[in-house]
Amino acid sequence: MLLQLALTGLKRRFKDYLVLFSGLIVASMVFYMFLALAVNPSFYRHNITIGAAYLSFIFGFGIVILSIITFIYLIYANSFLLSMRQHDYGMFLILGAKRGRISLLVILETVITGLLATCSGIILGLGFTGLVGKLLIGQLDLEIHHFQAFVPQAVLWTFVFFLVVFCLSALWNVQKLFRSRLLELLQEKQKPVKINQHPLWQIFEAIIGLVLLAIAYAAMNSLGSLLFISFFVGFFGVLLGSYFLFHSFFSVLITALLKRRSFAYRRLRLFTLGQLKFRLPAYTRILTMTSVLFALALGAITVGGRFHSMQREFSKSSYYAMLVTQHEPATKHQLAKLHAPVMPIYHYKVTPKGRYLNRAEFRRQPLRGIRFQPQNSQYHDSQYHAYTYPLREVTRLSGQPGYLLNQLVHSTGTTKMLSSSRYRRIRGKERWLQLIHVPDLVKDYQTIKQLAKLEAKAQPASKDLLTLFGLTNYQAGLGLTSGFQFMGLFLGIAFLTMLASTLMFKVLSAASDDRLRYRMLIKIGTREQLLKRSIHVELASLFILPAVLGMVDVLVGLNMFKSLITRPWQGIWLPFLLFAMLYAGYYVLTVKLYERSVLN
Repeated sequence: MLLQLALTGLKRRFKDYLVLFSGLIVASMVFYMFLALAVNPSFYRHNITIGAAYLSFIFGFGIVILSIITFIYLIYANSFLLSMRQHDYGMFLILGAKRGRISLLVILETVITGLLATCSGIILGLGFTGLVGKLLIGQLDLEIHHFQAFVPQAVLWTFVFFLVVFCLSALWNVQKLFRSRLLELLQEKQKPVKINQHPLWQIFEAIIGLVLLAIAYAAMNSLGSLLFISFFVGFFGVLLGSYFLFHSFFSVLITALLKRRSFAYRRLRLFTLGQLKFRLPAYTRILTMTSVLFALALGAITVGGRFHSMQREFSKSSYYAMLVTQHEPATKHQLAKLHAPVMPIYHYKVTPKGRYLNRAEFRRQPLRGIRFQPQNSQYHDSQYHAYTYPLREVTRLSGQPGYLLNQLVHSTGTTKMLSSSRYRRIRGKERWLQLIHVPDLVKDYQTIKQLAKLEAKAQPASKDLLTLFGLTNYQAGLGLTSGFQFMGLFLGIAFLTMLASTLMFKVLSAASDDRLRYRMLIKIGTREQLLKRSIHVELASLFILPAVLGMVDVLVGLNMFKSLITRPWQGIWLPFLLFAMLYAGYYVLTVKLYERSVLN
């Protein structure tokens, strides 16, 4: 019986549940996708590369962030679902049902909704994991043959996480139900909105909100000196400042507009402003959450996209891109493809006593390296400079050049630098190595990678030396930045779906109460065109206010990433435009559903 009642309740309010259902599906889909990429056993067992090694940490970090936001979102969403069913629960109590049985009904409805959303999200996640895995592998330029879209561990942990969260949400709703009196359950929607704040207190709250936002923005701009404190001060400052701003500042602004008779008494502006004035106090929390989620979503996409700029910086971190110790035809063919390369060749002799190098070759072809010079303690102001190692330091085999040469000649004993005459008198097997420098490693990346494969195949002992060169550093940077790019993109999509579906649900859940007011306006002869314009303006205000504040948060918050990303504001118009288009789509859908509910 309880199961039938739960399914009937879900079926009767299917359209309302569908709005939040989309957010739950996307959340579980992205959660599974991150988990599958982070714990894919075959992927990491058969592909031990520097680029792939970072992915587990990156997607694991994404899972932590997504878990926190999803937990908050689900708790908030389920409170909305409870408010929709409060009147039904009150009627059950009048008919003689016990609160314990109703509590079981609440738990059943919540868990069924969660299981349906989680199953749908995992099914979609399987497809997206395969697609994203291929895109990620292509971006990293890896040769992967054991990548699995279906990971049993990821399926299990996704189910466990969402089941636990929905059970906690159900218990929260049950506790709230037990604390509510019967009249509160039956007349929740008839409770009047209290607007009894003194104007001076509202102005004081508005000032507090602006001050808190100013403190948060100042903390974001001082990341270099405050370190991690800036994140906490910035986040909670933005959260509290946004709350006070929505609670008082915009109410004061609407009151000021209502007092301007020339503005307010035209068309239906008085009705629209009145609607907003009564909505804002009840919408304070949802607008605050929407604003913060909007900033997190847009920030994740913007910052994730800008991580691509770090790849070229990684390519500059080493002077030599690769070494070659053999000149097979395939190697010569690849060397001919390089653009303006510098390729010094150094000879050395191997004896039982040690390795011996020719000093004259280093005089003719100086050994070079990279020096990193930070400026103003900011990464984007730092520069990599190529410089020549002093011949004295090279001759003595000390410092960085000494370490490099000892590694290159595989020396475990004595390594000496000799004059040309002494070098010729040494009896031993002569070998050589050729270092390769290219002006643009990104441009020659494919050729350098092929050279590395040929070298590792011909000289397996040289494989361990690859970590000393720019190719390995660039591949590590490619893995790191590509992982953050994908993580930012899908976190942004997940946050956008959550915030938009939550705001849409809040607006549509109030449509049944607004229907009476619109019917009264229709009966007194108000044109439908004016009513639609009023709806457009009212809902646009509810969507635009948190969006504008969220955009400001992102523009200021990008200061926190100056130490990691080169020119974080460059090209931000593209993610802003794409995000605005998606957000506008949710607004149009909300307007159409709201109009159908209150006007038909």
